[in-house]
Amino acid sequence: MKKALLFSFALCLTLSLQAELHYTSYGPNGWHIDMNENVVVDIDNDGANDFYVNGWNNELGFVPIFGKGCFSSPNGSATTIFGSRELTIHQAGDIMDASVNTFEFIDDGRGSGYSADTDQLADGWVSGEDRYVAFFIFGSGRFGWMRVAMDVPNQKVIIKEMAYDTEYYGEIEIGYTGQAATVPTIDSKEKLSSFEAPPVATEEIEKDLQELSVFPNPANELVNINFDYQGVDQLSIIVVNSVGKEVFRNATNVSTGTVNLEISTSTWNSGIYFIKFQSEKGVKTERLSVAK
Repeated sequence: MKKALLFSFALCLTLSLQAELHYTSYGPNGWHIDMNENVVVDIDNDGANDFYVNGWNNELGFVPIFGKGCFSSPNGSATTIFGSRELTIHQAGDIMDASVNTFEFIDDGRGSGYSADTDQLADGWVSGEDRYVAFFIFGSGRFGWMRVAMDVPNQKVIIKEMAYDTEYYGEIEIGYTGQAATVPTIDSKEKLSSFEAPPVATEEIEKDLQELSVFPNPANELVNINFDYQGVDQLSIIVVNSVGKEVFRNATNVSTGTVNLEISTSTWNSGIYFIKFQSEKGVKTERLSVAK
């Protein structure tokens, strides 16, 4: 089967399309994804999910979806000390193309950088330090890369930026952006994944929200949101769940002054939610966990 796939892919290499790089930056703080959160990602927005982030129990890493997405690996049998598939750690300037091993990876479950069960990092990973990993999307024949970090103390994968070549089987240089980094809007992030990654707050709205506190967190029956609003623009408060569905919106916009808001979470399912403080100056997002 793989030989047939390789043959058909080799034929497609003769196609000549104009290459275009699709690049996304997640800002200075990156996109934080908790262990076991199982975030599904559709890299090229073709309606077919390509891989999961932190989709394997108690591991930080990536789980390809069979027939769609996979990551580069040294060879067909390379595994980590805790049994996951070994992810190749690339250097800036490496070229990702059909010569890089990706074809066997898709049959081997997952590639992870850290296991909480064994409290071990895979070879080449250092907690909190950025690494480049490369991927290939079978369905669309596109190569790409991500700059990521394994945050072991906080049990998160942090994705800093990613890019893929829109040309069918077009090679891509690891770390090359092709443009100045820009933080995507909420809409473009929603297209990237069924999970809505929180937008990066602007400095102006950070200054407007003073003494902000969200408690208890995790919440059970209710959550309190307290802050001193110093802005002149009206502020709305919206809460969405991990797939971007709105579960709360304040009935009236907030004006300048002290705000003490109590929200009932009694009917919400357990999981991760995002509280969005939004004005004309931008959006600040706070993470909320609900545990029943």
